Amino acid sequence: MKLKKINHQLYKFSTEAIQTPFMKLLFTPSVLYNNIILKMEFTNLNTNLQLQQCLESISNLEIEIFNEVSKISNKDLTLKSQIIQNKQYNPYLLAKVISKKTKFNFETQIHSSIYQNILTIPSSTLLKLNIYCDTVWITSQNQVIIKWKIKDLYS
Repeated sequence: MKLKKINHQLYKFSTEAIQTPFMKLLFTPSVLYNNIILKMEFTNLNTNLQLQQCLESISNLEIEIFNEVSKISNKDLTLKSQIIQNKQYNPYLLAKVISKKTKFNFETQIHSSIYQNILTIPSSTLLKLNIYCDTVWITSQNQVIIKWKIKDLYS
């Protein structure tokens, strides 16, 4: 993986898209800081091998990117994963709809005969996503954040 340093806090790179198996939309899509955010739950991890592998692939890629950034930056960094894990609940992935200059970029393709708008998808809907990441930044608290972006969405 080749990281391109944009400034002391921002790096660009390219990864291939990861196609998730069907995951449960935990809550209806929300708008946060001019981004549409989907919280996708990894359900039935004990029995669903595809979801286990997907979770592992995303986690491994985050760690690989984090390690590369750590080498380049020469700072004491921590990874702020976009996989949120709580002992009482299933882990979930934060993923965002691509936006450009605070305008939602509907290049995110919705492959569905039911939903025409991302914001109208109800919670608990099973969705399959093509996700990728291309930007990583270091916060003022020395946290490495890698945002997962949604390229395609299938219901």
